[in-house]
Amino acid sequence: MEFRTSWAAAVGAALFAFVLSGCAASRRLPETSRLTADGHALDVRQWEAMAVEGGNHIHSGRGAACHVLIPDFPLDADPRRAEALASAVSTLKDTVEAMIIQTSGPAYGGPDRCLIRLARFPPGEGVEDVVLLMEIPRLAEGASEGAFSPPQLRAGYHSPTHEPSAALESGTVRVRRRDGSRLEVDAVLVFRRAGGLYAVEGRFEAALVRP
Repeated sequence: MEFRTSWAAAVGAALFAFVLSGCAASRRLPETSRLTADGHALDVRQWEAMAVEGGNHIHSGRGAACHVLIPDFPLDADPRRAEALASAVSTLKDTVEAMIIQTSGPAYGGPDRCLIRLARFPPGEGVEDVVLLMEIPRLAEGASEGAFSPPQLRAGYHSPTHEPSAALESGTVRVRRRDGSRLEVDAVLVFRRAGGLYAVEGRFEAALVRP
């Protein structure tokens, strides 16, 4: 009975934390921003941007930092029960992560990383249909700007948002910390899709989200 109670508590805590992560906010791009795709200007009023750092990560299909927390439980005095519980918690972590990836797409970000997420919302629809993600090293303490290319840069193009639609061919992302709440981003990304290369360029500000 103790084992089953611990398992239920872990499941509840993990899913509750994941649902709460949806409360994080992002920000629409101001009209002074610039976005182009294959040289054609995009309507920046349909896009929003956010940046996440501090160890958090984002799944491509969710516009909020992911906070999945599975608590550690005190080891049982009985070695056999302690081993069984540790194995169950490890299995739970793998199961929850696989479930989230299946429904919300691959994860970007993590310790010592900075993630920038661009999402497009078509007119009249409250659901995003295109997501661009750029993962770079987090700026060092005291640094205000940096430029990154592969392999330091990882980027993804997702449409539908929970599925990878194109692989990064080349690119450079430059960031400048404007203040404690914003990053200025200048990005040139070339993706390889089924129909050939697809170039995206942008200059915009991203709201910085911290834990």
